[in-house]
Amino acid sequence: MLSKSDDDLVKQRRKVLLQQLTSKFGVLPSTTVSHVNQAESLEWLDTYLDRKHYATSLDEMYWELPREEGSSLFGTLPSQDYKAAWELVRRFTDTMREEGRKQGYEEGMREIKLKVLIQQIHNKFGPIPEDTVARLEAVKLHEELTTYLDRVPTAKSLEELLRPVPVEDREVTRADELREEGRQIGRRAAASLKF
Repeated sequence: MLSKSDDDLVKQRRKVLLQQLTSKFGVLPSTTVSHVNQAESLEWLDTYLDRKHYATSLDEMYWELPREEGSSLFGTLPSQDYKAAWELVRRFTDTMREEGRKQGYEEGMREIKLKVLIQQIHNKFGPIPEDTVARLEAVKLHEELTTYLDRVPTAKSLEELLRPVPVEDREVTRADELREEGRQIGRRAAASLKF
């Protein structure tokens, strides 16, 4: 049970937190107001007063009701650890967003090349067997499709055109590099979190 002075301090911190959140994010949803009004711990309120400095939206506040000590990763991190963890999450999110954009570009290029390749094969060799179309649709790397496109003018048969592309001829793309970089960042992030 809180003493009268502690209870007054908790009420004051609730009020300050609600005012600062409203100032930063505008009108607050009732669930946010409810979370803050349920808080009875000065430590919990101070954690969220600190988090609001780094959050760019209410979703980034990671609202959790106060629990027993040690039961919540974000609710019990000391301020400096929270800042470091938050910065790591932000960098990881930025990297993943960029990787997603690059991957979308790579997939778009693959689709375009696939359609052009199918059209060129049809123009040169006539109707394409369904199993060949399925095989082409299964090609994941647009560089492999580029190799097939390059072969169209000189190929004498469909079999010659679609002979396997040697692995050493495949180019490592920026998307491949970004995927690996994202995996490394994820591993470092996981290793640095304290449970």
